[in-house]
Amino acid sequence: MDKSVVFIDGGYFSKLLKLQFPDSRGFPKKIDYYKFGNILASKSNSELLRTYYYDSPPYISPQAEQPEKLRQKKFDEFIYNLRLLDKFEVRLGRLRKYNNFQGQPIFEQKGVDVLLAIDALNLSLKNKISKAIFVTGDSDFVPVIQAIKDEGIEVLLYYHSSAVHRNILQVCDQKMILDDGIIDGCLFIKNP
Repeated sequence: MDKSVVFIDGGYFSKLLKLQFPDSRGFPKKIDYYKFGNILASKSNSELLRTYYYDSPPYISPQAEQPEKLRQKKFDEFIYNLRLLDKFEVRLGRLRKYNNFQGQPIFEQKGVDVLLAIDALNLSLKNKISKAIFVTGDSDFVPVIQAIKDEGIEVLLYYHSSAVHRNILQVCDQKMILDDGIIDGCLFIKNP
């Protein structure tokens, strides 16, 4: 059976959950990431080798106030729980803050795309996988997708139509829209 890896662009996916898949109270739906990776692999008729999650911690100012500390604590708990999952890897970059010409703060992830590219290339070059499943809409991944396709890896893309760059759509072998059916199939259910 084909082996696959799921690469989740955490910043992209968390925004989708917040904006496109809110629960009845308006909060992002809580996802069971272990189920999510397995569902995507199953839909591609492959066995999941591993799911990788890429993100950066929230920015914390030198004089962090309570809201920033709480945001950091929630992020740390989330990442801790992801790291407990079987067949799951978390890769973290950093969040850079700078001001634009009008003095407004801009936040930019650094290193996240490179970490994903390295993992995708390593797994492809070592013949560990035959399918790579990306959850993103970012065209920055076009070069790595093309490179792993050149190694014979089939590339599948899961995205939302509200947030996808056309260049990534052009380079992937298969494109599937993330919809309520997929999201609702992997909701996190608390044990009673």
